[in-house]
Amino acid sequence: PCCRRRRRRPRPRMIEQRATRGRCAVADRRLPAGSPVPRFSGLPYACCPLPSQRERVCGRCFAQAPAAPGCLLRCSKCRWARYCSRECQAGDWQRHKRECRTLASKGGELLRLDDAPVADLLLLGRCAWRRHDASSPDDEDAAFDALETSRPTESDRALARFATTLPGLLPPSCDAGDATRLLSQFRVNNFGVTNELLSVVGAGCYPPAALLNHSCAPNAVLYYE
Repeated sequence: PCCRRRRRRPRPRMIEQRATRGRCAVADRRLPAGSPVPRFSGLPYACCPLPSQRERVCGRCFAQAPAAPGCLLRCSKCRWARYCSRECQAGDWQRHKRECRTLASKGGELLRLDDAPVADLLLLGRCAWRRHDASSPDDEDAAFDALETSRPTESDRALARFATTLPGLLPPSCDAGDATRLLSQFRVNNFGVTNELLSVVGAGCYPPAALLNHSCAPNAVLYYE
C-alpha cells in the first residue's frame, strides 16, 4: 500500500509586536486559500445579542427564532434575555445572573439607547465579571489581559461612568477607570457576530482572533458556525 505523508495544518509562527500594527500573528508558511486557522477560533470570552435582535435570536447560541412572535423563552426576572431552549437558558445563567438585576431595573432606560452602547455595557459587565471570578487565570484570561488598547474617548469615559451607576453590572473592584480602559479596548478588538446572511446580530470579545488585525486589503475572512 502507498504511504502518504501527512500534511501539517498551517499555523502561525509567532506573535509579534510591530510599530504599525501592534500585536499580530505571523504565519511560518503560505496559507492556501480556504485554510482555517484553528488557533484563533473558538468560543468568545463574552458575547451578547444586540438589543434590537434580542427577540429574534437566542441569547446564548444565537439561533434564529421562528417567525412566530413570542416563541423564545424569556427570563422571568428581568424579562429581557430570551432563549431558544431550557438548556440554553440554564447554560447562560452563570453569565446572565450578574446583569439580570441591572436589566430588571434599568431595561427600559437601556432600550432608549442605541444598540452599540448597550451591547458595550453588557459585554463590559460580562468580561469584567469573568475576569474577576478567575481565581486561577488561564490562557483565555491571559489573552484577554493582553488586548491592545487605544486612547480613551470622552464617549468611553461617559459610558464607563454610566456603567458604574447600574446595580450589579460591574464587580466591586471595577471602577470607572477600569471600565474606561476596557471600553477603549473593545473599540479596536471586538467583533460583530453575524448570521448566515452576514447581518450583525450580536457583539463578542474574541481575544485570540483580535490578533488577526484589520487590513484595508484583507487576506482572511471571519465566519461563524
